[in-house]
Amino acid sequence: MKELICMVAMVIMSISSIKMNNEVIKESSIQQIENVELGTFFILKNDIKFIYREKDNESLNLVLEYLNNLPVKVKQGIKEIHFEDKKGDVAGVTKGTSIILYDFSAYDTSTQRHILYHEIGHTFANELGRLNKLDFDKYIEVAKKDKSYLSNYSKKKIKENNNYSEDFADAFSMYFRENDVLKRKHKNRYEYLNNLINGGA
Repeated sequence: MKELICMVAMVIMSISSIKMNNEVIKESSIQQIENVELGTFFILKNDIKFIYREKDNESLNLVLEYLNNLPVKVKQGIKEIHFEDKKGDVAGVTKGTSIILYDFSAYDTSTQRHILYHEIGHTFANELGRLNKLDFDKYIEVAKKDKSYLSNYSKKKIKENNNYSEDFADAFSMYFRENDVLKRKHKNRYEYLNNLINGGA
């Protein structure tokens, strides 16, 4: 049975390789194959593993395009990006080095970019934290100096439990989507992020 699963998975991956013209991960373990639904594809692109279904092809291509617009430095904390069906009202989740995007194709392109960049903001913060290159207390101090909120979502998290991680992810997303707006309306956050992204961190 396991041999049959392996053969089916390899055929699916070969088809995926032809469709996407990308390098396919060739060494998937039996455990990996058994834990995903039939019809799930794996590709490796710029050291990031993408896990998707055929219906996610368009979303995958958009994500690859959006990723190409980001500097290498901010993507180093991403190991995997998964495409999954809608989960309540959640659009995306970051778990360490993995990003899950829920029903990505349902959103307009502006929202898609925000969702993806917001989640990458989390992986970027996680990676800097791992390297001891992010002083989150300093970020909180900087964000408070702006005397502003970036979104209702981050405002809610700050008000509920003084959680600034969503604020950081929103600021990161805005830095790459609306750089001038961030610089004009949230100057202190902008300068802090600009130093993290372009400075010595």
